[in-house]
Amino acid sequence: GGTTRSVKSLSNLATDGDLLGDLAQRLRALNAALSAWNHPEEARDERYPSTAYHYLLTALNCGSRSNRRLDELRALTNVSMGAAPLLLVREFGNRFLPNPLSYALEPDLWAGQMVIAPFGYVHGDLNPGNILCRVDDPEEIFLIDFSRHEPRGPLFFDLAYLELELIVRRLHDQPGAEWKDLLDAVTADRLFAGAGGQSAQRPSRPYARCTYDDCVLPVREQVKALINAGKSAHGVAEQFEIAWWIAACAAGLVLTRREGWLGQPRQRLAFLYAAYALERALDLLGLLPGNTEYTHFDLTVQSMAPTRAVERAYAEAVLDDLEDFEFTYVDLAGTQAAVPLNAPTKRRSRLTVPRDRAPRVALPLTQLPEGTLTGARKPLENIRAAMRAEDRVLLLGEPGSGKTTTLLRLFYDYAQDLTGTPGALIPVFVPLARYRGQSADDFREFTRECLADFSPELAESFDWLWAHDRLVLLCDALNEMPRESQETLAGLQATLANVKHTAVSCRVKDFTNDDLKEAGRFAIVEIRDLTPPLMQAIITGYRYQRNADEAWVPLTEEQQDGLWVEELRGSDNLLAAWDVLRAAGHADAFWRDERPPGNILAWWDDNREEARRVMLSDPKGLMLLCRNPYMLFLVIEIYRVRGGLSGSRGALFADFVATLMEREGLAAISDDGTVTLTAAGKALNAALVRLAEVMQLQRGQTDITHDEALELLGGEAHLRLAAQCSLVYETSAAVRFSHQLVQEYFASQQMVADIDAGRLANTYWPPERWWERTGREQTALILAGVIGLAKAVAWLAPAQPELALDCVEEARGQGGMADSDLQALMIAGAHAKIGDPDNPVGCAAAYRVLGRLNADDRKGVGVIKRASIALPDIDWVEIPAGAFLMGSDKALDAQADDNELPQRHVKLPTFWITRYPVTYAQYEAFVAAGGYHERGYWTDAGWEWKGANTQPELCWNDPIWHISNHPVVGITWYEADAYTRWLNMVFGDSLRPIGTARMSGLEIRLPTEAEWEKAARGWDGRIYPYGNRFDTANGNTSATDIERTCAVGIFPEGASPYGLLDMSGNVWEWCLTHWRDSYTAPADNQAEGKARRVLRGGSWFSNQSSTRVAGRFWLMPLNRDVNLGFRVVVGSVPV
Repeated sequence: GGTTRSVKSLSNLATDGDLLGDLAQRLRALNAALSAWNHPEEARDERYPSTAYHYLLTALNCGSRSNRRLDELRALTNVSMGAAPLLLVREFGNRFLPNPLSYALEPDLWAGQMVIAPFGYVHGDLNPGNILCRVDDPEEIFLIDFSRHEPRGPLFFDLAYLELELIVRRLHDQPGAEWKDLLDAVTADRLFAGAGGQSAQRPSRPYARCTYDDCVLPVREQVKALINAGKSAHGVAEQFEIAWWIAACAAGLVLTRREGWLGQPRQRLAFLYAAYALERALDLLGLLPGNTEYTHFDLTVQSMAPTRAVERAYAEAVLDDLEDFEFTYVDLAGTQAAVPLNAPTKRRSRLTVPRDRAPRVALPLTQLPEGTLTGARKPLENIRAAMRAEDRVLLLGEPGSGKTTTLLRLFYDYAQDLTGTPGALIPVFVPLARYRGQSADDFREFTRECLADFSPELAESFDWLWAHDRLVLLCDALNEMPRESQETLAGLQATLANVKHTAVSCRVKDFTNDDLKEAGRFAIVEIRDLTPPLMQAIITGYRYQRNADEAWVPLTEEQQDGLWVEELRGSDNLLAAWDVLRAAGHADAFWRDERPPGNILAWWDDNREEARRVMLSDPKGLMLLCRNPYMLFLVIEIYRVRGGLSGSRGALFADFVATLMEREGLAAISDDGTVTLTAAGKALNAALVRLAEVMQLQRGQTDITHDEALELLGGEAHLRLAAQCSLVYETSAAVRFSHQLVQEYFASQQMVADIDAGRLANTYWPPERWWERTGREQTALILAGVIGLAKAVAWLAPAQPELALDCVEEARGQGGMADSDLQALMIAGAHAKIGDPDNPVGCAAAYRVLGRLNADDRKGVGVIKRASIALPDIDWVEIPAGAFLMGSDKALDAQADDNELPQRHVKLPTFWITRYPVTYAQYEAFVAAGGYHERGYWTDAGWEWKGANTQPELCWNDPIWHISNHPVVGITWYEADAYTRWLNMVFGDSLRPIGTARMSGLEIRLPTEAEWEKAARGWDGRIYPYGNRFDTANGNTSATDIERTCAVGIFPEGASPYGLLDMSGNVWEWCLTHWRDSYTAPADNQAEGKARRVLRGGSWFSNQSSTRVAGRFWLMPLNRDVNLGFRVVVGSVPV
């Protein structure tokens, strides 16, 4: 063995010397089988691979060197190398078994296996290289290469090893024999028939029967004899059988490493042999669940590993198809959620609310990763690199943001890896729009077809690649996948749950939690808008082909300058302005027409500000539009061909289509940009509108069968013309538009026809569920650019006012205000949707429109102007002096927690509290007044925590949360306390916020815990503000399905006895009081310090237990989240 040499008597194998007294005699019976098989010439030529010892040690983490055979072994067994011993899991059949490599018997096993000598010695490595015959007397057997051993195991190892090697050796020696012939005959159950007392079964094929009869049965007889001998010796037969299966496992593993003469098909047979043997051993040891059925391997249908040549050919086909990606793709920036999708969570955490659950349905992922509750986002300069670093990724982005392009670039990257690295992952691009199956098997077969599109030869090895986790599935456009039934999504999820390497893309606003809830853990990456430097880099690096057979060429310098400077209004000063704002953490402020934050003015100058304002005030607003990669592509292409650009997105699509049709002689474009379609062009345009109407507006899908496309387009001629214009393309199975946005542009023309015909928008957004996304929203956004903003808003606002507002904001730039006439239309549309108690989600959407328009004029929601200062318009509610019942009684409230005990009467003086939580509009007044710069508003701990912040860090610039009439969220206790100190300053004696003269000893502050609870429940000890029974219609909780914050005060039936609203749900509310584990300890209401603070009321994220008025929670004062807010009181200075 090279390291250890020893021999031991067979008597050492058993505690009872008589148990194996005749073992040597029985073992000599094996010589007959050996002599007929192991010829001297073969014995002389047999040699172990020189690296076998080394690379098997390395596979067990006993070494670190690498070579070709080690790489092949890793690929075969899917073993990842590391510094620690392995305990991997591998799937066989329908169950999971431990990877046999992690159960290697002992290191010395790999130095030389123990062999049975006919002279009463145990050795361990029964193989052609160690069993020698004399040339002149083949029946005389010599054994070499002894090693250390442990009792019992080596004996049965040698028998099991001999059996398996006889099979594969006999197969190897038969010229012209197919390995599948043997595997067909000797399936896993037959392979082990006879061991452990099972009855042998004869395979049917003549060749396999010969091998079975001549090689397997003689060894089996000896195994059965040995096991039967143990039955009379202290009942240890089961131990012998266990030893046999452990030995069989080891034998299979040893043979697995003999690639030099077995080849991979036989290696697989040995590996399955080992896996099955291990399962049987674990079962006998009681380590498998009860009622376990043994795994059966139908080896006739198992595909084998592909050859290196087939893998290379596949990679080269992919690289050839995507050759331009190496120099045309520009790496995009993005964000990654700190907490992955479907990550396991604990029931109780300091950063999550007890008893709360995750949102269920229809919550866009842009809402999920933004706080500590759901994981903060970290910026990514290169999303491609970040995705390569993760095994499983969900890629989210807006339409045209580059999701498909990024997946295709990853397709290219993985193919490059495959050309140079044996065993590298094999990428499969899976367009989900084409998927029509329902079950997990259907999706797997669809993936096989996608692989076969590039290489039918590689697809023959699909099962092997799947079983060995060699595939990385790049699943594009989850939002385009037809949802013909719930089983379609369930089948996809069931498949992806068992895929180790995958990336799935989806439009961010179309993704809901249910889409992948059963598909396992995913890292969440979201594509960010293009930045000005990246836009310039794309323009500079842009390449195009004049003809398909010509080289790729860049834009001329004149074209680059004209597009960047004249059209997008770019300049060096603009880039400098971007760099300053980005470095200061205010990149979002670059795109808003407002004064830069005060903390960067030292690095600001008039030239930079002028460049930014020129860009923002440009009537075309192209740089704002070109933050979307696909829109930038359209802009470049139109400018390259026509030398000028239109403004809106709809107009750009019209120019783009006209340019493509002009190229094919279907349109003429005059010097002033007027487009005139020929008769053939008009017919093609009408046909494409019909096609888009069915695909986008009726079915909501992005591909269609060839036959249906021909019918809708009016024949083969139109299909050919559309393809020549690069407006559609065909696959072997379907027809689709060149981009979904192109499809949506043609669908918008059908909406134009609807408007002209007097059809209402509620055709597409039914009144009973008007707020829900229907897949037609992008079409409406393009429509606004096709027919004009005013006409589109007038059509949309009565049916879908929130979508109408989206059109306005896109046209005017984020945060821009609508014209008064348009605003009036949207306000009227929103008011018409308010007031339906059966639709709280719709009511919340309508109030959301009012908030985005700053048009919610209810008292206590917004601000009032006093001189030049905006002050919160607070609606104070008086809570009269007297006692109330505080805490819980478990006899009356089964959901009560120990920290709510004991229940008792508490007496409080009169105080005043705000009817609603503080809104964004009201907190904005504090920020605008310099609240983050005035030391006097902050406690010592708060000022230390604040640092250089000039506004809230979390969610402040996120339009999902920052809506004027919604409660401000993402606020720490320190910030909430500073706000109250500012209010004390601005509401002087003359302002009389509570309607009376300021009384001595009163102040504006956060409520104490007792004040909050009295205001919420009144005097009678009720469980909820509105009574003792939970009601989903009385507050924004997890049961309401709004699944985000909503405008304050929109659940009037949820009012407390004093008329306060949102005391159960919407946001948890900070209190002044320090946390205590029960009410037996005295309350501490001191403002200074870093102690834990109480939160009350539950949130949109909370269930009925957390939204009880007695429910309590705590966080550190520096914590913040998307479900934390506050309200304020006027009361006496607390003790």
